[in-house]
Amino acid sequence: PHLELQSGTRTMWRSVTPRWMTVRDSNAGDRYHFVYAARRLMELLRPAAHLRRVEVEGVAAGDAEDVNPDAFLGVDLTEYYGGDSLANADAVEIVQVKYSPKNPTDAWTLGRLTKRKKGGAETSVIGKLATAFEALRAKGSSASLRVSIVTNQPLDDEDRERFLRVKAALHAAGFSALSDDDQKWIERLRKGTGLEGDAFPAFLDALSVDGFGGLTLSAAEGRLFEELERFTANADIHVDGLIAYVQEHALPDRPS
Repeated sequence: PHLELQSGTRTMWRSVTPRWMTVRDSNAGDRYHFVYAARRLMELLRPAAHLRRVEVEGVAAGDAEDVNPDAFLGVDLTEYYGGDSLANADAVEIVQVKYSPKNPTDAWTLGRLTKRKKGGAETSVIGKLATAFEALRAKGSSASLRVSIVTNQPLDDEDRERFLRVKAALHAAGFSALSDDDQKWIERLRKGTGLEGDAFPAFLDALSVDGFGGLTLSAAEGRLFEELERFTANADIHVDGLIAYVQEHALPDRPS
């Protein structure tokens, strides 16, 4: 039921008329998501690629079995490395994609990442990812789990510095060696995830901030064109076809 493209796949798009003619603010976020997914699909075509599978909107069907489907609402993309499922992959990365066309320089802060809607911690950006992470972690796989947020907006400088300092402490002397302010920051993040016990440090270890401050939509589309041009002539035609293919498989009633 989900988009499943594995290494060795060569024909993975068809030229179709896109469902949009221009990109407006209202759908720029979706377009950014689809372009990012399309670029990850292109990685599958590299002969030596370790990436073996890309799932759009959720995780592989087998990995979602016996799990509350709401657990993966915050997962825009899942990448499988070295295998095509949690059971046989070396690493699995869950990704949430965010895009702001109007305020590209507005920084993500800890407060913004942990801001809840109506409900518990699982309603925040970081809480949704933590919920998905713990659902996969509970399956007991040996695969390394990674968590990423991909966005054109930067991460607040102070929060980035704190995150890197805290993550370094996780692999060194532990949190007790950190300042009181850093420990208060850690507790705010922990409450934002809703995780308890060893689940929180495991999530912190898996979380990456490298995806903040990424490409603009137009730059990402340009990169997709360049990547596609290596494999086919008339890449300008096939770009919209590939993006439309991703969009089609991201719909609730996606084709099988």
